Amino acid sequence: MIRQIHSRLLIGKFPGKERRNGKEAGRSIGPASQLPGLAFMNKLIGIVLIILGCLLFVQGLNRKDSLVGKASDAGTSIANSVDGGSRTPKHVMYMVGGGALVVIGAALAFKSSSTV
Repeated sequence: MIRQIHSRLLIGKFPGKERRNGKEAGRSIGPASQLPGLAFMNKLIGIVLIILGCLLFVQGLNRKDSLVGKASDAGTSIANSVDGGSRTPKHVMYMVGGGALVVIGAALAFKSSSTV
């Protein structure tokens, strides 16, 4: 049995393969975008990432406008002026991270699936 499989691997003859125009036409797994359920999952994951990105961005905006955000801005500007560092407040990271999630989610959700 193992010898038969090994010889088929060396020769390249498997059941189900046919020859069309001089080339083997077997069942091979193509790119992931050609699988039927994967395109739906990519769109679903993309929409979830867009929603999470929007929520994270809004959380950053709310934090910026709150008392904690004002104190964070003041503390960051004082610390940057003292030692010359380049710190950023946490709400800026929330907004940047939310924007990045929205961009990645949009790329996944609105990417056209190229099936042959």
